[in-house]
Amino acid sequence: YEDVMLRDDLCPSKPTWLRTKSGLGRIEKVDQFTVRIEFLDPNRVFTEWCAGQLVAGQWARSHILSAIYLPRHFLSQFHPKYTASEQLDERSRAAGFDGWVPYFREKMLPHRNPALPTLGPWVTVKPITGEQFVLERNPFYWAVDSAGNQLPYIDRIVMRLAGDPEVLNLRAVAGELDMQDRHIQLSKVPVLHENAERGEYRILLWPDWGGNDCCVYFNQNYDDDPEIAALLRSVDFRKALSLAIDREEINELIFLGTGEPRAFLPPANTPYYPGPQFEMTCAELDRDEARRLLDDLGLNRNAEGIFQRRDRDGTLTITLEVQSGSVLDFRSVAELLERQWRQVGLNVDVAIRDRTFYNERLLANQIQVCLWNPSGSENLWAYPFALVPYLGNTQWAPATGDWYASGGKSGKPPTPTMKRLRDLFELGGTLPLEKRIPIGQEIWKIHCENLFVVGTVGLSPAVSGVVVVKNHFRNVPDVAPNSPMLQNPGIARPETFFFNN
Repeated sequence: YEDVMLRDDLCPSKPTWLRTKSGLGRIEKVDQFTVRIEFLDPNRVFTEWCAGQLVAGQWARSHILSAIYLPRHFLSQFHPKYTASEQLDERSRAAGFDGWVPYFREKMLPHRNPALPTLGPWVTVKPITGEQFVLERNPFYWAVDSAGNQLPYIDRIVMRLAGDPEVLNLRAVAGELDMQDRHIQLSKVPVLHENAERGEYRILLWPDWGGNDCCVYFNQNYDDDPEIAALLRSVDFRKALSLAIDREEINELIFLGTGEPRAFLPPANTPYYPGPQFEMTCAELDRDEARRLLDDLGLNRNAEGIFQRRDRDGTLTITLEVQSGSVLDFRSVAELLERQWRQVGLNVDVAIRDRTFYNERLLANQIQVCLWNPSGSENLWAYPFALVPYLGNTQWAPATGDWYASGGKSGKPPTPTMKRLRDLFELGGTLPLEKRIPIGQEIWKIHCENLFVVGTVGLSPAVSGVVVVKNHFRNVPDVAPNSPMLQNPGIARPETFFFNN
């Protein structure tokens, strides 16, 4: 806390879990084994954050300097508070770094530095920078099973780099992987079943807990093209495009019938579910109503029935952006949406972006409409990014998210509805769960009414939920919570997996 988080040169952007409305929380030492964490405002969700990825250890959060602990006895040799500046500068230059800050950042990463002590069940013996990432069991891991045997059971983990998702999936089909849950494509499930007996593996399906596996985000901050910006901010325009989506077709062709067509809302068994009356809000296919809503916006059609711009000559074209290399086949969903929206008169340009370039465009507020998975939003206080303008990666309001994150120094101020969402979110964070539930339901109702985010298909295993497991690899549950907030498959307790040879 003192040596990393409070140093602006090392950690200019403070961890989200440490901030409340009034500023940064404090961490102080009580005794050798106890720390006290205090916040300037009531922060009832902090314990929930501790159960997920926002507050976590070295493996999950070191790369963004947000881990709640680091090994001082090791890292002090790379820190100017404990090591002479001349000596540290010399070490940094010898290691090829321009200063102690990037040198320290490199040394604190457990997946890149085998010498770094860690509390996790495995330690790095071959860093992630090569063709193989190799881990071995940590002899000092703190957990034991019910019989007193020290965990983890598995002695060694080898992960191989696959430059192409297709290569990874071919390895799984051939039975070359003991277990894999990430980047196994849903489209490969039929061929996986065909080869399961020969490959001696089983296929598990873990449905996503986020409620919707592929959502359409309409950027409410976009302003590069005033004509497009005005339409994106029109609830009738968003409603029309939602009504024009054939979710049954998307479910059958892309999700192989494993999902459920539904609006953007959490699963019914989660506390903030707003009610079954919102399950299909503007999510039933109705092209006639979609055309009527679009016509009422004053858009004119050409001879082919395609809408034209109102401000100048030319076809009205919306750009729909998707990231390449994702677990879910967003490209194919986008291509279906392109055809479905053209059926009601809207021309769509699908743009496939490299993830780095996509994120640059998102943070620069250049994206009009995009597709993404809102996994984690089922617990909106622990993972608010799809629902509330929180950071610059809030895909339906990135500039407003930046405005809040920067304290109004950059970005765009919120609209009244955005402010209402943010106010509710901040109020809920001060309340215990039973009092927070109706506030969470109200946030979801606001989204159902405004359609800033439009759902397509949900509750499928398409996003990191297709799990391939060798028959001799045991203790992997048939179903486990599938949510990045819970760091799946970490929530399935991999330290208890074992080989039954």
